[in-house]
Amino acid sequence: MIKVTFYQRKMLPEGNYSVEFIFDDVRIRLSNKIVSIIAISKFYSIGLFSRIYNILEAPFFQSDVNHITGDIHYVNFFLKKRKTLLTILDCGFMTNQTGLKAFILKTFWLTIPVKRASIITAISEYTKKDILKYVNCNPNKIKVVPVAINQRYKFVNKEFNESCPILLQIGSAPNKNLKRIIEAVDGLKIQLQIV
Repeated sequence: MIKVTFYQRKMLPEGNYSVEFIFDDVRIRLSNKIVSIIAISKFYSIGLFSRIYNILEAPFFQSDVNHITGDIHYVNFFLKKRKTLLTILDCGFMTNQTGLKAFILKTFWLTIPVKRASIITAISEYTKKDILKYVNCNPNKIKVVPVAINQRYKFVNKEFNESCPILLQIGSAPNKNLKRIIEAVDGLKIQLQIV
């Protein structure tokens, strides 16, 4: 079986970490095809020295496939390019950034990581277009792979309320774009439920 190292960030005590749960599910679904190695960065992705350490540590966990599962894109600096897969969930971190901060984020979270990966996966066509807006690379290098729905969610047949449908929004963190969702449904005869 092929060995796949899943590179993950060290999680802060507070916050939304759905990407880790997504890849837990992926590993379960692929358990008969791959041997999973989980490499969690020793330090939080905060500050220069912590990130440099995370970059220097990453090569020691390489395997047949090195899969960076989001947020810590920069750790692929010394990984073998031909064995490295980078998942980019979105480019929201670039929103409203200017000057030196925008340059640093673009360089170390997009430009270098995209160039240092053999394949990029994006969770939507929108994310793929966003990546291409910031980085000049072959569009064929970016594969759109939608997020898998956990098998614990089962379809339940329910009558659709055409007169006042329910729109379910899961999450309210800034990257969930709740403000724009509210603006988009303003004036529509719907019930917006936020979980």
